[in-house]
Amino acid sequence: MGKKLLLCIILCAFSGNIWAAEKIVFLSTQLAPSRETEVVRSQVLNRFSSPVSFLPVDERNLFFELVKKIDDSPELVGALHGEFVHLAKDGFFVPATNYLPPQQGKRINPKFTELAKVNGKQVFVPWLQATYLMVANKKALPYLPKKAKLNQLTYAQLLQWSRNLQDKTGQARLGFPAGEGGLMHRFLQGYLYPSFTGGTVRPFRSKDAEQMWAWFQKAWKSVSPHSVTYKGMAEPLLTGEVWVAWDHTARLAPALEQKPEEFVAFPAPIGPQGRGFLLVLAGLGIPKASKHKDAAADLIQHMISKETQKTLLVNTGFYPVVLDVGTNLIPVGLANIAEAVALQSTLPESKPALLPVGLGKYSKDFNTLFQIAFSRIVLRGAPLKVYYTPWPSEWRTSFQPPKFPAGHLIHPVVVHAPFTSSR
Repeated sequence: MGKKLLLCIILCAFSGNIWAAEKIVFLSTQLAPSRETEVVRSQVLNRFSSPVSFLPVDERNLFFELVKKIDDSPELVGALHGEFVHLAKDGFFVPATNYLPPQQGKRINPKFTELAKVNGKQVFVPWLQATYLMVANKKALPYLPKKAKLNQLTYAQLLQWSRNLQDKTGQARLGFPAGEGGLMHRFLQGYLYPSFTGGTVRPFRSKDAEQMWAWFQKAWKSVSPHSVTYKGMAEPLLTGEVWVAWDHTARLAPALEQKPEEFVAFPAPIGPQGRGFLLVLAGLGIPKASKHKDAAADLIQHMISKETQKTLLVNTGFYPVVLDVGTNLIPVGLANIAEAVALQSTLPESKPALLPVGLGKYSKDFNTLFQIAFSRIVLRGAPLKVYYTPWPSEWRTSFQPPKFPAGHLIHPVVVHAPFTSSR
């Protein structure tokens, strides 16, 4: 469907029968695929006390166009962290503290609540999360280093574990999605770099980064050579080619769903700077122009309720942001992943990392930089102090970023000399 036609259809929805029926208009960039949209409408919103018109828009530029052009504002907006940052700079949203009762706020992971603040104000309520994890075949557990615990595993212990597996089984059993379409760059951006350097952009070229690359060069000697062909890790886990793997939860899920008795999910390892993990955080916000703010606030309460969070987990693969969902009535394999996701985000040493906001047309270049660095340093063994591709000069443009809370590992915008070692 063309962009102009879709825009026309949605605009007509806003200005037509929706308001006549006094429906709450819920505009969202998330849960846009048809199957997920049907879940929201038939299993979540049908249980709400008032009629809701759920309007998913999966095209980012169209979403911003709709939000800014529509005279009758949507009552509620569901979007990613970066999209809220973009709109919050114009003062678009009501501060969440105006309508979120303190007792409800305490149910949400406090690290996520901090990330929902821009310039000191909470502009949205955390709603859903997606992330990346480690999974192991239970056959690999006897080869863990002495005193190592899965939920407190360090990168040094992961290196030793991979060596033990190779020595005892005769094969490299650690695996990464380093093939075409794989998400290897996310492992670097959200896991290795934050865990070893405390950041991603500014410490890209630093002594801490050199130590990180040195670790990966050593670890790669015990990584399955077929990793350079893997797009996702579920299949190599199921075939037994790989016994320990890292990947996106959605790409790991088939292994645990098909053979839950054979696998265990666990948080990413801990590095010298803590446990960096990449967080995809979606939230809910009420526009200042909303005409039914109280109804929108009630809908937010409904969307973060235990029942709704569990329904979305089971049917869409998005994980809860609240702390009290539990795993009752959730399939065993999915419950295993959900428990690991919760641990990874709540353990004291865990530090959520968010992808930079504001790269625009350079987003693909940003990912490519990490992919090239990985290829040359890890796969080809380039000397650490020799190889570093310069960042495009256009990225050095200086502008004032919004203020984020301390501990926000990946800076929300690319500013000032990223080659410096400052964090």
